[in-house]
Amino acid sequence: MWYYYAECAVFMQKHMGKVVTKFDVASIACKAYLKAASPLNIISAFKKAGIFPLNRSAIASEKLLPCEPFRDDTPLQKADAMRGGKDAILDYLKNKVAQTSVTSECCPCKLKTRRRSRPNPSGREITDDQFMAEMDQLEKENSSPKPRKKRKEARTEEESANHDIAVYKWQYLRRFGV
Repeated sequence: MWYYYAECAVFMQKHMGKVVTKFDVASIACKAYLKAASPLNIISAFKKAGIFPLNRSAIASEKLLPCEPFRDDTPLQKADAMRGGKDAILDYLKNKVAQTSVTSECCPCKLKTRRRSRPNPSGREITDDQFMAEMDQLEKENSSPKPRKKRKEARTEEESANHDIAVYKWQYLRRFGV
């Protein structure tokens, strides 16, 4: 943010009396971004986050699972599969899923129960019997929490593998339009 303000100051010095318009903002922001995205700033940000020097325990491996389909240990086999056609790709994906099949159990959610708001007494007597009954009902609802429903159990390994194959297939079709 500091870089943007500095670029605005430079712009205003060069263009005395001119107001910064929406058309000037893009060029100013671009200059500020190029200064802010320097390698030293990026390294210091990683140091601040505890990721640099490489600390493998800084980010849990479970949180990196969504990017697994994009990682590849065998790029040559992947390229051969792409040249081989649709069947070769499906075989490659099945082999990859079989090698890296990971199932994770669902953790129970901690859903907050939504509390009903108090009835609005504006324009009514707060000693009215109907208003008092609404308040009593609200207090009863808030004092006894309702039991929560249990979530579905985690997928089996076979269901997880089938799901992963479907995801890989969808990503391939989306990327290459086959």
